[in-house]
Amino acid sequence: MNPLLNSKNENDLPKLLDARGLLETVWPDPRSRPSLRWLRQQQKNKTLPFIKWGRSVFFDPSQVARIIEVKLTIHPKGLARMKVPK
Repeated sequence: MNPLLNSKNENDLPKLLDARGLLETVWPDPRSRPSLRWLRQQQKNKTLPFIKWGRSVFFDPSQVARIIEVKLTIHPKGLARMKVPK
């Protein structure tokens, strides 16, 4: 289900940001923020979700944060086998 198309309330729509806005939102500390070039490389590799509308590119910060947490986080070797309580 696409949240952009199936939303009943316009407050339920995801907040879409441009690349610079995404970097500032997901990484508020400028010292730990990746570069715009890194983000464009992730976009090119289709590692992070984005929406392309004409020549404009937008990102949903909640989707990007979730992908970074789930797919790009590296865990220690023994931790993958351990059952973590939820």
